[in-house]
Order: sequence, then structure tokens, then C-alpha cells
Amino acid sequence: MTFCLPRFLDQSFDDKFITLFHELFHIGTAFDGDLRRHDGRYALHSHSQKRYDEQMAALARDYLAGQPDPTLHAFLRLDFAQLQRRHGSVEAVVVRGRR
Repeated sequence: MTFCLPRFLDQSFDDKFITLFHELFHIGTAFDGDLRRHDGRYALHSHSQKRYDEQMAALARDYLAGQPDPTLHAFLRLDFAQLQRRHGSVEAVVVRGRR
């Protein structure tokens, strides 16, 4: 997965967590490098991206309701500047789009 920095890190914890679920759910069930496909014309987000995002929010809430170890996602509660201060820097790799 790739994320735009600092934009991704400057979102709220909830938005970051939902984005992670959104992107992870795109992984195909065969784990063969392909994306998960939905029926119909809108194969990546189903017929409604809004509904897809609502489903991802529900999955994220369900996961958190299970009280996972908070140290696994604590960094998502910090924004870009806070992470920089805490760790001295934030490193990223530039991924160029296909042409």
C-alpha cells in the first residue's frame, strides 16, 4: 500500500484507520496480486463508493471493539509533525505513477 505524506498522517485517527481497511479490502482473496473484484460495472468499490466506505468504517469499528493491542496502531493517533518530533524524521519513498 502507498499513502500520500503528509496528507494521510494529518487525517484523524478514524479516517486513517478506515483508509487502511479500505485499502486492505482491495486485496484479492486469492492473494495473487490482483485486486478484489465486485460484480457489475463498478468492480473496485461496488456500485457505490460511499456504501463501500461505510462498510469499511463498520469493519474498522468492529476491529477496534475487539480491543486489539493499542500499541499496534498507536502511531496512527499522531499526525505528521508529531511523528517527526517523536522520531526525529519521517522517511518515505517516492513512487512514480505509470505512464
